[in-house]
Amino acid sequence: MSFKITIGELIFGYQETMGTEDIRRHLPGISEILWEMILNEKMKVGDKLPPERSLAKRFEVTRGVVRLGIQSLAERGILTRRQGDGTYISSISEDDFMRKSMAMAMQIETSQLKDVLEFRKILEPQIAALAALRISQKELDALKILVCDQQLQTAQGDGDLDAAFHLQLSRYSGNSVLFKVMTLISDILSKSRADKYQSEQRKSVSIAGHLRIIESLAQKDPDGALNAMRIHLDQVEAMVGLTE
Repeated sequence: MSFKITIGELIFGYQETMGTEDIRRHLPGISEILWEMILNEKMKVGDKLPPERSLAKRFEVTRGVVRLGIQSLAERGILTRRQGDGTYISSISEDDFMRKSMAMAMQIETSQLKDVLEFRKILEPQIAALAALRISQKELDALKILVCDQQLQTAQGDGDLDAAFHLQLSRYSGNSVLFKVMTLISDILSKSRADKYQSEQRKSVSIAGHLRIIESLAQKDPDGALNAMRIHLDQVEAMVGLTE
């Protein structure tokens, strides 16, 4: 991997004047650089990373920055630090890296549930609109089966089927990136479907919303599907008590 400009200048600016909090703010940058190095050099599970001193010199950052980057990758299960022996690669799964990176960047507490739903309202109506243009009859039938199963499920077990409906819809959008994003952040989005937010009323609202979406999909109506999803998510927001 070759860098044409100074990594320290590109990411960290004047590193000599940076305090601990400044370094931590730039931590995702150095951890991603280390991850790219692992991939580009085709390193394998069990391989040992170069010493921190060598990495610091290579990327023109301080050893403290490298150490924090290694710690970040260790927390994601990518690296393992062995006392007195160095740092070893424990996983090279790109899906694991992305999922854990996004989860760390978006640690969701109850107070942040509104942000989760806001994110869903930005993304999912567009997914529904695309699906209306591209969904096949077989795929439409699969969504209908999911909703039938949802009707038979208890309210406390409804969350998984609800998640499956939205994830499958993203698959049927025909856009592999959207499906990948929805898959990677499924754990984060599940916070809006936690058992404490489930009730028979929400289950009924969810099913009705899914049926309206399916109706628009069947009619190949992207605007209708987009609006049906927006209404559905607005109702979910009201159900969990986030609307004024």
